[in-house]
Amino acid sequence: MKNMKKFLAIFAILTLIFAFATCSNDDSPGSGDPTDTTGGGGVFTLTNIPAGYNEKYVFLYADYYDEEIGEILGAQSFNATTEIITAVQISNNRAYIPMWSEKNGKIERYSGNHTVEIESVMILNSADFKFPESFSTNPPIVELFYPEVTFSNGSATKSWNDGETY
Repeated sequence: MKNMKKFLAIFAILTLIFAFATCSNDDSPGSGDPTDTTGGGGVFTLTNIPAGYNEKYVFLYADYYDEEIGEILGAQSFNATTEIITAVQISNNRAYIPMWSEKNGKIERYSGNHTVEIESVMILNSADFKFPESFSTNPPIVELFYPEVTFSNGSATKSWNDGETY
């Protein structure tokens, strides 16, 4: 079942990459500071990350689709021209991940109130990646799964210890 879910998550991310290629993004957030909500969106705060992952990078994909907002994911930014996703750097055992929604090729900051399954929190060696090509040279170091995360105004906090590894 998890393999099928992982396949579906990968398929959904491929769909997002295609959508990113057809749109522009002027709402890039700042440094990942939890107080920086450029564009009105929220932040997913991941705490208690093991020290060995400090200075690595994190990207997340929520297994959620809503007719009004589309799909939800977390990253520092997206470049529609190059199709490069920039993940958030982990520092001091935590990461502040700006949250986004994508619907019909339009990407905007996520500020909703939903309970979602976070299908994949990926820890990566480098910030920039192009899915799926980069995963052959920059595969995730580890992936976590969170079966239920409640967002309020686009923000939520979870501990590393609450996640399940693949």
